[in-house]
Amino acid sequence: MRFRALARVLVVLALSACPAAAEPLLVVGKDFTEQGLVAELTRQLLASKGFEVRKIQGLSTSEMHKHMYRKEGDIYWEYTTTRLFLTYGDTANYDKDAAYARVRQLDLAKGYTWLKPTEVNNTYALAMRAKGSEETKITTISELFAAIDKGANLIVGINTEFAERPDGLEPLERAYGSRFPRASIRQVDTDYIYQALRIFGVDVGVVFATDGRISGYDLKILRDDKEFFFNYFLAPVVKTETAQAHPALVEALEALASKLDGATMTRLNAAVDVERRLIRDVAAAFLKDSGLVRPER
Repeated sequence: MRFRALARVLVVLALSACPAAAEPLLVVGKDFTEQGLVAELTRQLLASKGFEVRKIQGLSTSEMHKHMYRKEGDIYWEYTTTRLFLTYGDTANYDKDAAYARVRQLDLAKGYTWLKPTEVNNTYALAMRAKGSEETKITTISELFAAIDKGANLIVGINTEFAERPDGLEPLERAYGSRFPRASIRQVDTDYIYQALRIFGVDVGVVFATDGRISGYDLKILRDDKEFFFNYFLAPVVKTETAQAHPALVEALEALASKLDGATMTRLNAAVDVERRLIRDVAAAFLKDSGLVRPER
């Protein structure tokens, strides 16, 4: 009897010494290719480090920020100016470091820590077909407006959001001291702009700078010679309590962030959107090729 009682005591003590199984880490991503990639890169990388990870993918920016407000996720990848605009109403045109410092300070008060950012600046840009740019000798936005002022009949494709943003159509025109004829503007769904450029539906289109279809469809980004467009640098954002509890997670994510720049992200996006490869396969190959995950023997 004494032996059984002692055994029961030992079992209780052993159970009490072991913490309850931790909840899986939750990675939250938005509804476009680049976000799908960084969310999947995060999931695979952390899983290789022994973390249990689950992923929610396909949210709009506003939905993701609601998750952050309610602290329903552990890890997000966000763009500095997107967070400043939509959460804090801050529409100043900061440089890279100032935008990062500002959003990091504001989000610390909300319980989130911005880790070291990538060199991925997924800002707005204006693009033309490369051949059209060469033929018209338009390589900068100033040259684009100069051509339009001289009567060039160029159709411009924009999405609805760009028409209304503080870094959108009318502020761009003011910065460059010119204006697109309103009859030349076509409002096009964001995803279709690239195809519209490709098939001559528009001559100039508002694009995102790291979209893989720019290189895949032989498009050329016009240089923003007045530096109008804001910086949208991508960084991992982690719930502060999660970051404090898991230093190895912070180390892994910052190692991943250090491997990502504009050219790399564009190439990964193109692998999905142009080559039609699966996001999970593209992510797995990148992690192995970059040395972040050791190949299985």
